[in-house]
Amino acid sequence: MEMNNITNTILWLILSAFITFGIFVLSVLMQLFDDVMMNILGKELWHFVYFILPIIAFVAPVIIKFRSKLPLRKAALLSVVSIITYAFISVGIIFSVRLYFKGFNTEKWQTYPEVRHYMVSDMTNQTDFSDMTREDVTALLGTPDMPFADTNGEDLIEYQIDMNFIDPVMLTFVFEDNIVVEVYEYCESRISKQILYTK
Repeated sequence: MEMNNITNTILWLILSAFITFGIFVLSVLMQLFDDVMMNILGKELWHFVYFILPIIAFVAPVIIKFRSKLPLRKAALLSVVSIITYAFISVGIIFSVRLYFKGFNTEKWQTYPEVRHYMVSDMTNQTDFSDMTREDVTALLGTPDMPFADTNGEDLIEYQIDMNFIDPVMLTFVFEDNIVVEVYEYCESRISKQILYTK
């Protein structure tokens, strides 16, 4: 009987180690792939979602096991279920937020500059750039940012929409006679620009 208890304890410790490692990996991956939630939730709530909540998801079944003396299998199953539930909730929150920010409007664009890259596609699809003036663009998108690369003497304005490691990703509007003639994205150099609109 005592040997069974020792075996169960060792198995539980091994299982706990694997679950803890799984939580750690899951949290790190979610942080690496999630560049939105921290800006939307704020650092405190973001840390709760990715650090405190997974710890609770693991500790709660452990406490339940030793307080209610659950069999090893039931305690293990409860731990696995809690981790899967946490994963589904976290992923659901991430995708819901990203889906929300894929829809463009002026207020979201100006309020959340960190997630502008999600809105660009919808913005370009719903906007008729022909005959748009500089004033029309700034009315739609707000005050432009400083140009990142050399303008080569072109009349243009730019908005930062993302960061690619150390270089910003810029959305550029080129004007001739105060009318938009080209819209493109680029990172680091205008040579690699991706044209979104040309007149």
